[in-house]
Amino acid sequence: MQIARSVPSVVLASALLFGCSGGKKPPSLPQSQPAPLAIPTLSEPASKDLWGYAKIKDPAALAGRLFGPLTQPLLLSMGLSPTDLKPGGVASLYLWDPQDKPALAAPSAMILPIATASDRAQELSRAFPDSQRMEVPGGTLFALNAATQAKLTTQKEPLLKLAAAPSPFDVVLYAYLDPIMQKHGQTLRDLLNKASAAGQQQQLPGTQESVSKLFGQIVDAMTELQSAAIGANLTDKALELSVVAEQKVQTPRSQPHAVPDLVSFLPPAHLRVQWNTRDMQKFMDFYMRTYAPMFESQPPLKEAMQTVLREWQKAGSKMSTAASVTIGGEQFVQMTSIMKVDDGKAAMQAMKNGFKLLQGPEAKKSWEKLGIEMQSSSTPAVRKLHGWPVDRYEYSYKIVKPDLQQAQEMFNKLSNMKMEVAQVGNYLLFAMGDSVDAAVNALMTGKGAFPTEATKRFPAGGSAYIDVDLKRILETLEKQTGRPLGVPLPQGAEIVSAAAFDGGSSSQYQLYVPKPLVDMALGVLISNVQSRSRPSDDFGYDPGPMGPPSGAPPP
Repeated sequence: MQIARSVPSVVLASALLFGCSGGKKPPSLPQSQPAPLAIPTLSEPASKDLWGYAKIKDPAALAGRLFGPLTQPLLLSMGLSPTDLKPGGVASLYLWDPQDKPALAAPSAMILPIATASDRAQELSRAFPDSQRMEVPGGTLFALNAATQAKLTTQKEPLLKLAAAPSPFDVVLYAYLDPIMQKHGQTLRDLLNKASAAGQQQQLPGTQESVSKLFGQIVDAMTELQSAAIGANLTDKALELSVVAEQKVQTPRSQPHAVPDLVSFLPPAHLRVQWNTRDMQKFMDFYMRTYAPMFESQPPLKEAMQTVLREWQKAGSKMSTAASVTIGGEQFVQMTSIMKVDDGKAAMQAMKNGFKLLQGPEAKKSWEKLGIEMQSSSTPAVRKLHGWPVDRYEYSYKIVKPDLQQAQEMFNKLSNMKMEVAQVGNYLLFAMGDSVDAAVNALMTGKGAFPTEATKRFPAGGSAYIDVDLKRILETLEKQTGRPLGVPLPQGAEIVSAAAFDGGSSSQYQLYVPKPLVDMALGVLISNVQSRSRPSDDFGYDPGPMGPPSGAPPP
């Protein structure tokens, strides 16, 4: 009787502990509380025939931060003295619509922070014999040819206003895409269509059409842009590069993503990335528009693919996915991934149906048309982790076309590939070439042990965060080649990071390169230049000191 009375209590306790699916519920993860996105705003030219400009803010100070003690010798080698450049000045270059003129005859102008009557200004005037120079606030304006001088009769004041506008970057390259795409958009579209047609005869039916659609959507996206700019800032910690794009049509500002740091639950690897999607419907529509032609000749495959995509939409409108990827070694590809969705059960069903599609006869026929024989198998519930079943999938590939035999070695590495998949509440976890156990166990702790550098270096709220571990990549290459690469990474240069931010009508893509890596690259570059320029004696022996002079960045 005691046992009989305790059974309902045990069942109730188990239901509370593991949930209706029989698995233990993962803990709630802390989410970022991002501030509103602050995407830099760049000055737009007043005239649509001014297609772009480049600016360097305070070139003398920037050179000092970049080259250190080598700054003065380098400036002297270019015929400049540090005193020639006005402190705090701006160097800039402007390009108008070329109107089909040759490059040297196209309207262009420079504003340099040098005195108009200085020797340097006179030397530049001699270098451009058709130029005209005039004193302006901040330095000297060079109208490089007659076409420029004609432009300046009506555009001088707007140009000077643009030159004086503050810039959020040390260096910026700005393209006024709206007028450029209006004039050359169709030409670009035609060139990309020709590129997509080249070499597609041996591919799957519909591939050319799909590639053309993808290229066409790239051109469409560029046509919708008002401008695009590349900016760079140099600090004592890093070189920070940015791409800033501005739409022509102003839309409401997007809210930043408030999401957990999923990458922190995944192991260190060559590449670690997290991307956050707030509109899965938009993503699915793009996918089908682009790749539908590839399936037109195979209606069963197209119908199955559409069904799988509709099932993925049931998983929710928002999705965050993180992946940790290493290439090389015994498994060739090792990947661990975690996905957060609104409905984990629906996502798992969509995943299973997607694998069934890949295992079906229509998918295998598609591989065979490429000259590849694909075999796959699946085993559900090979074991349980915290009460959640783990499914296993296996793949192998074999080249069957003689003209593709050179690719057999690569496909041998991809053969006998194993993938494990587990649903844990509203999370899906994957492991390719490894076990899913470590990621599941880490998730169940609720505390990620491996945060990315990207989440430390960039603000919260981004749509993507990426770490590239150069140290691990070099170690893998050295192991595979059996010899050191000869250029050891300095401390602090191990990881390069990137991030993306969606602000509605504007977006920003950022790259963070650690300063020690920049210094190392400059040191190697300067050392190589000096080695080539040094005279040798008759025996080929160079008696001069090796490497950059004292005070140069470390090689």
